[in-house]
Amino acid sequence: MNAPLFLESLSNLPNADYMLSLRERNPSYFLKRAQWLLQEKSEISKFLRKTKIIHITGTSGKGTVGALLQSILAHAGYTVGFYNSPHVGDVYERIRVSKPDIHKNAVSTEIIPPHAFESLAQGLKPELVKSITESPYGLPSYFDILFVLGLLYFKKIRAHWTIIEVGCGGRYDSTNIIKTSDLSLITTIGDDHAHLIGPRLTDIAYEKAGIIKPRGVVVVGPYIKGKALSLIKQEADKKKAVLYQTPMPKKGRPDENFAIA
Repeated sequence: MNAPLFLESLSNLPNADYMLSLRERNPSYFLKRAQWLLQEKSEISKFLRKTKIIHITGTSGKGTVGALLQSILAHAGYTVGFYNSPHVGDVYERIRVSKPDIHKNAVSTEIIPPHAFESLAQGLKPELVKSITESPYGLPSYFDILFVLGLLYFKKIRAHWTIIEVGCGGRYDSTNIIKTSDLSLITTIGDDHAHLIGPRLTDIAYEKAGIIKPRGVVVVGPYIKGKALSLIKQEADKKKAVLYQTPMPKKGRPDENFAIA
């Protein structure tokens, strides 16, 4: 069985996806499960202390803002990894790298090569087997594993910047196993996934504000307002983080993502 099929088979196991049982457990369980896997790959922790990290959440616009930032940073001369989800065609699409091409005076963007994905997935199998017998949280989910594979690849290519798109919510999302970030972005607050992280907009704002890191920097989109914005400000104050709100775009909503980036 090749690596993508093997990983997809894991998503059929009981409780493999936290989104399927978020209401049935303390959600911190799912974050701890991903943390266990990260701790087993100590080289990732070393990489995360070196790379600069942008963590993005929001009801919409995450992927667009992430892609814009990836392009901007690559044009500035950096090698940039971007972990995003879900994929449209192949699972490899979730792990992207952009870097300057000095010979063509341009930027190239590529997904992880299948052979690199296969190699990293094979290398992770011992930890997955170990999790079944030794982890108090059980086998990591499909999303947990893909995220760790993304970090392993970004380490391999020595990414200067790592852009991470949240899967769902933020506070208890697998991507929030990172301890620090150079920038946290909250694009929008809407009622998508309200049955999982809602039902109120303030509940959703609370979950998304969970990616704010102590003494970090957070930027919020121009259309976040009212109680949702107040709650995010409270979280930033609590963590002594600096908060900026993107000004309203002059040409209307289509420019919102460009304004945030």
